[in-house]
Amino acid sequence: MDRPARATRRRSLAATGAALVALVALAIGLTWSSWGDPPQWKPDGLYYQVQLLELRGVDHADALRDVFAGPLAAPRVLEERTNPEAVPRLTDPQWVEYSAQFYRRRWVLPALGAAIEPAFGTDSLQIVSLVGFVLVGPLLFLLLRLRFSLLPSLAAAAVCVALPPLRYWAEQPLSDSLAVAVEALAFVCAVLALERGAWWLAPWFATMLALGFTRDTTAVLVAGAAWLALRLRTTRSLVILVLGVLAALPPPLFFGAPLREALAYMFSDFTVPADTSWGFILENYPKGLRRVQIHDFQYFRDHPLAALAGIGGLLAVYVFRRPADPYFMLVRGAGIAGIAYLLLQPNYTALRLELVFVPVIAVGLALVVDAVQGRVRDLPASVAARPSAGKR
Repeated sequence: MDRPARATRRRSLAATGAALVALVALAIGLTWSSWGDPPQWKPDGLYYQVQLLELRGVDHADALRDVFAGPLAAPRVLEERTNPEAVPRLTDPQWVEYSAQFYRRRWVLPALGAAIEPAFGTDSLQIVSLVGFVLVGPLLFLLLRLRFSLLPSLAAAAVCVALPPLRYWAEQPLSDSLAVAVEALAFVCAVLALERGAWWLAPWFATMLALGFTRDTTAVLVAGAAWLALRLRTTRSLVILVLGVLAALPPPLFFGAPLREALAYMFSDFTVPADTSWGFILENYPKGLRRVQIHDFQYFRDHPLAALAGIGGLLAVYVFRRPADPYFMLVRGAGIAGIAYLLLQPNYTALRLELVFVPVIAVGLALVVDAVQGRVRDLPASVAARPSAGKR
């Protein structure tokens, strides 16, 4: 490599390093107060804490009792006992035992929390969640740099990091931000496995397996891989699909509750369902879907910038057409699968479930910035080519 090429490469690496540092600094700055504040313990977080204790050697029943009868759950227990309109959940041993099954697929967050628990105590899960949030920006940036220049990649990743729903859920001891980071990494591994060689097939499989034990979103990437295999019809794309399916199967097959039980639980307002039949689920589905539509509209009305970035980025993936490119095939397939993922479980979560779209939105936003950057770059040439006003 000659001297000019080496100098160009050093400048490129320096710019990439500066962009990664900027994204890390942005994430830490947005969540600064949460790194030292006590966690807000929702039921999900409490169950992750139970599983953390199990990984530390505590019996499941003892871990349930220690957490739900202990200081972490105390504020919510007090709220239930002092509010006559509150539905008994944490104060109902049957609910506590029954609901535990819906978290048994998600072991990555508890495992990472257990690893650092000796140093951080009951803040461990929140620390892991915040670290996941810090990793989202750099991983999205690396995904985008596979197709985009520095500016669109940095701008799109920064906007995604600043999305209010992502930040809100990352500031709690939950698995959402970690799942977005792992999902972005899985996209990177899929593209590299297709374009850079078979060595990347193992990271693709491992990342998908990790995603399956983080959140229930592997089906979105599997669907994207299926669309990719259908369009390309190559051996490599088929291997990527098969490995994705194999990695996605263990969590639903061997851990946690069946889909029917989970849907009945959701449509029973997250109480122990009296009826878990498909008839009950289908009867309540339209009402659940309508509730999501109403509350999502209200959220977007109250957060117009988030709505513009999220909806605009998602639409841009399909509006800004590129020549047949496996990268965009994968992303578009995953975007459609994400919509099916939401329709399968119509439950309003303040855009928590919608976080599955973050990597797709990042690609859409990068397409928009790239298009604007191209227009600005071409502007001087178009002005120079325009006849002056004095000429006839």
